[in-house]
Amino acid sequence: MNQGPSGVVTSTKPSAYQRRGLNAARAILGGVTDVRGFAAGRVEGARMTRGAWWIVGIFSAVFAFFFLFLHVILLPGALVLILLYESVKPKRGVAVTSHGVAELRLKGFNARPAAVLATTDHGVLSHGRARAVGKRIGVTFGTETVLVRERDFATLMAAVPPSPVVSGGSGIPIQSPPPIPPPPPTRPA
Repeated sequence: MNQGPSGVVTSTKPSAYQRRGLNAARAILGGVTDVRGFAAGRVEGARMTRGAWWIVGIFSAVFAFFFLFLHVILLPGALVLILLYESVKPKRGVAVTSHGVAELRLKGFNARPAAVLATTDHGVLSHGRARAVGKRIGVTFGTETVLVRERDFATLMAAVPPSPVVSGGSGIPIQSPPPIPPPPPTRPA
């Protein structure tokens, strides 16, 4: 880890977990997409999902059975609470590609990418759109915000390809215009 000039911690190379995530993200996004960076985080807002309702329903049915027939009160164990937490605040992956940023659903057991949920442009990582939430940075994809660690966010920022910038006559950087396509071929009359 290096500390940059602004005091932000930057990563020099991806961790083993990030390398495994990069490889899995490349497999999910297809070989033609250039995946440059990967980070994992959690969804900011908790919400009741279908899986959470199933967990609550199954535990309630087992609780009722034990209470009515065996006269025993069951307390939820750590496994039930962990499954409920994972269902209410799921893990998400953020992958930086050459074309934009993708939000990935992560598998429950090994936390590797399983599916692409949303894609957006690189601007979602800019300091105007990404916001600090405690010691984490929130990256927003539509209605869902993924919270990643600061050093993982720095790794994502380092993976964003540079945009082509042309300096104007006044020395102010100007975005270069998109290339003009060639004219269509003409037919002789």
